[in-house]
Amino acid sequence: MVFLLFSFIQANEIGNCEQMDGEGNTCFKCETNYYLTQNLDECLEECPKGQYPDNDGLCQSCQLGTFPMKNINDQWVCQECGLGCQICYTIDKCEKCENQEYYSYYGICIEYCDIEDGEYVVENDGEQQFCYDCMENCDQCDNDVTCKFCAESYFINKNLQCTQDCGQDLYGDLVDRICKSCGSGKYLNPDLKDGETNYCLDCGTGCQECKSKKNCEKCQFGKNVKADDGSCFVSCPIKKGYFKDGEGNCLSCAQNCAECENKESCQNCKENYFMQYEDESGSCLETCNGDPDQVYANQITRKCEICGDGKFKIQNPEKPFEYCGDCQKNCKVCQDSESLCKTCYNEFKYKDQDGSCFSQCNIENGQYEKVEDDGEGYFCLDCIQNCSTCNNSENCEKCNNKTFLLAQQCQSACNDGEFGDKSDRICKNCSENCASCTGLEQCQECKEGYLFQQACTDQCPAIGYYGKDRVCESCLVGCQMCEDGKSCELCYKEYFRQQDNKGKFQGCKKECPKQGYFQTQDEENNEKQCIECIDNCNQCSSSNTCTTCIDGTYLNTYENEMNQKVGKCEICNIKCKTCEQRADRCLNCALQEYPYLENHTCVKSCSKGYYIDKNNICQFDDSTNQWWIYLLVILGIVILLGIFALIIIRYRKNRQQNNSQRAQGSNASDYISIQQYNREEE
Repeated sequence: MVFLLFSFIQANEIGNCEQMDGEGNTCFKCETNYYLTQNLDECLEECPKGQYPDNDGLCQSCQLGTFPMKNINDQWVCQECGLGCQICYTIDKCEKCENQEYYSYYGICIEYCDIEDGEYVVENDGEQQFCYDCMENCDQCDNDVTCKFCAESYFINKNLQCTQDCGQDLYGDLVDRICKSCGSGKYLNPDLKDGETNYCLDCGTGCQECKSKKNCEKCQFGKNVKADDGSCFVSCPIKKGYFKDGEGNCLSCAQNCAECENKESCQNCKENYFMQYEDESGSCLETCNGDPDQVYANQITRKCEICGDGKFKIQNPEKPFEYCGDCQKNCKVCQDSESLCKTCYNEFKYKDQDGSCFSQCNIENGQYEKVEDDGEGYFCLDCIQNCSTCNNSENCEKCNNKTFLLAQQCQSACNDGEFGDKSDRICKNCSENCASCTGLEQCQECKEGYLFQQACTDQCPAIGYYGKDRVCESCLVGCQMCEDGKSCELCYKEYFRQQDNKGKFQGCKKECPKQGYFQTQDEENNEKQCIECIDNCNQCSSSNTCTTCIDGTYLNTYENEMNQKVGKCEICNIKCKTCEQRADRCLNCALQEYPYLENHTCVKSCSKGYYIDKNNICQFDDSTNQWWIYLLVILGIVILLGIFALIIIRYRKNRQQNNSQRAQGSNASDYISIQQYNREEE
């Protein structure tokens, strides 16, 4: 009983487990150097494939698409598998690719299996797609045992394998790459060259079975006449490559002959073959023998013919045959083209460098004669460049236009101190002391002294010329004496010396301008002078007195310190085109922004009560103020009437007062008179 209990405990204990449950079925911690599986039921020296131990000694799994490996720090990390891989244990081999998206190709996941180029697909119950290589030398297949289409130089045999040797009585079809038999009317080529693929040849005409071209074993039905070349016929086809001998045998003509009387005499050749020129045997060849420049193949007669004198053979790439063309004029034998003459006719013995034939050379126009090497003719050769007459290729006797003869060569320019004589085209010396010239009396540059009128002189003429760089240059027009071509010391008498108002010389002029200048005369040399007015002056009487000004200025007249009357042109206001008396008193306006003139001032628009006339002047508008006038008139009348009424009223009032005063005075007189009367009565 104790033994059984001990055995039970031993059976349930987990080996190399340091901590387990009471029943001995679950381990919580393994001993050192052992790792606990994920089911907690086993302690192993290494974790299962695809797992790694964590810090607590428990085996852990990486996520799909990753696998455990140690990094450079000797720590376990989960590394990504290759592209498209779902399960892997190393970076270079995938155990399972992602379903339906990738193919497993010998441990690598690929997106495309090239079934057109030596690969095939195998599916594993829809869980995994595998891509494998076809057998060797197979381009297309469905498995690794049979082939559908072989690689180049290989053919499918009866076992659906790829081979280069199809075996006896079979040949490899180059189109569908299958081993085939020749079939009726054909036989295998017995004379293969090294590396050449076997193929079938036709038996003779009408032959059903043969071992070679001339060994027919069985003729086709109804064809009982057998020729010597192994062909079978109903009757011997005379004039169609066959003939009958004296014994009635059907014999073939010579090779490539279409019609003959016997083996040695061909009358017509087969298509693309030609009867040789002057060949008594009548042999037929693909090309013609003889002079390749003269003999050609006539496609119509199928004979080799010769072109003859004055003609040459033409091979036109645009036409499928050769023919004869005419050589150029006077040429007996030419080659390749009408212009390349080899031999001229006797009366045209001269031949130029272009191959043209002539009766004589053009020795007056750049050619000379040279005897041909065979002594039977002459070459007309060109003289050296630009030479019109010569006797050899090195020395010229006369040059053509635009060049000159110098040391028997034609040059475009002569040496220094020489000129090209256009009459005889020869370089000649210039005149004495002349360094460069265009003619004997036409010097352009002197060695010493000065060049004057195409001749050399010691010094230039004193009147009208000055010396510069060994050349006598003319003074300015109208200038009698000068030191250079820009200034003048004295003008001719009939010319004015013209200068600006600063005294700068402007030239010698026939006339003095009427505007902007005034005339005077130099008292020392009696030279007539034409002097520019002061700035902005149109007409003046002296250098200080202006009489009229240009537009944009006005004349300001005053007396200077020497009590001389001076007239200067002052600038108008920028708005004024013309002005008078002062800068802002405008007569015309200049700016588009201020186009209207109002009371001698340029404005953008006229003031109220003004209108613009045709001269852009603001005029007072009387019509707009008439009601004021009427009102003033009425008011004036009313005032006058009021004054008149007041005068009348005052007049009447004064009259009444006067009358009243008179009455009072009368009463007072009466009273006084009565008083006096009463006194007297008393």
